[in-house]
Amino acid sequence: MAITLLELLLQGIPEVIAATTLCFVLAGAGLRWAWILPIGTAQAVTIFLLRLLPLPFGVHTLVACVLFAVYLRFLQGIPVLRGFFSAFMALVAVIVLEYPLHVFLFAVTGLSYEKAAANPLLWSLFGWPQVVLVFVSALVIHRLREARRRPQRGGGAV
Repeated sequence: MAITLLELLLQGIPEVIAATTLCFVLAGAGLRWAWILPIGTAQAVTIFLLRLLPLPFGVHTLVACVLFAVYLRFLQGIPVLRGFFSAFMALVAVIVLEYPLHVFLFAVTGLSYEKAAANPLLWSLFGWPQVVLVFVSALVIHRLREARRRPQRGGGAV
């Protein structure tokens, strides 16, 4: 399904930046915003362009997974398998969150899928809870990993 330019700007790019953030954190590359923002934006544009082509459903997701792993390998030195696993898990998080959040929003607003999908601005807004949850997940995981790495102060033997 092709998306509009408005949907790309308001929901697609933020969603892929959130997925990129989670991917980097899961791979152990940390919050490297100087890499995350341009990679996420490039990924979103790539996915947008792929969705314009007559490709089978899901091909854009597979390409995104491969590209995430390639970026992690060549730009961050992350082993290939860890890169693929991180990319896969980040994309699974996006996909798994999408359905229940949309169902919840349809129930709360009383809107149908057809009505929401017909309005690019409304459809973009329906995607934002998912974007926020993916970002929050990445930040929580990063914070937990950082806390485990820091030595504990105090509490030593007397």
